[in-house]
Amino acid sequence: MYFLIKGFLPDGSVSVNTKFNQMDKNKLELVMKLCDQLGYKHIPYPPELRSNGIFEFRLYSNGTRKFYDDIQGLYTKDPLLGLWHKHV
Repeated sequence: MYFLIKGFLPDGSVSVNTKFNQMDKNKLELVMKLCDQLGYKHIPYPPELRSNGIFEFRLYSNGTRKFYDDIQGLYTKDPLLGLWHKHV
């Protein structure tokens, strides 16, 4: 998902503790919707505006765990598979 996010949000970032940051609120809301579709629980809408003018949202711990489990499960089947093969 990191590469997906970096490609989709070129001026954004994803931190190791599953925070998503972006200057464009609309782009970040699209990522939140993607997380919804993949079943990754996160903080409520809208993204939080930080004091530096950057928007942020975080996955809950169970959302992070579900993301990790999905990646591990897909990778063990075939390292070339991606999340676009997942059906919720």
